[in-house]
Amino acid sequence: MFAKRFPFAIYYELKDDIAFVAAILPMRRDPDWAKKAWKEEVNRSFLRGDSPCDLSIIELTIREMMKSRIISIVITVAYLIIAYFAGGGEALWRIAVFLILPLACIWFGRDMGGYTGLNFYTRPAITQTTPGCFVAFAGWLLLLLPGIIIVIVWLT
Repeated sequence: MFAKRFPFAIYYELKDDIAFVAAILPMRRDPDWAKKAWKEEVNRSFLRGDSPCDLSIIELTIREMMKSRIISIVITVAYLIIAYFAGGGEALWRIAVFLILPLACIWFGRDMGGYTGLNFYTRPAITQTTPGCFVAFAGWLLLLLPGIIIVIVWLT
């Protein structure tokens, strides 16, 4: 369905008077990108044996994503509390700035993995997307790294 004055294509399936939205794709982007994104989602759903509009899969994904976000926030708050009591406001600020990237990777791994384009330095451009699960894994690694270092220092 193409909406007037709304630059997105909405792909949906009607079942028993309920609309299940499969994808909302931006149409201002390259049309080849939209086709590729749609095909990838359909292929992933097909390989899992699911319909791309299966509500239970969407609910499960949202539940898992929320669980991951809640756990990451709890760990972040614990780091911030420890930093404040161990080193005051400056340590709190440093840890807070450090934790921005891991939280972004965990919370928005799929979006960050989809980034391609030029970078700000003389390095070559990023030409392929990265699976969101890899970005989220790197975020978890970065998030847990201070805790691992604290445990190692405390044990020695």
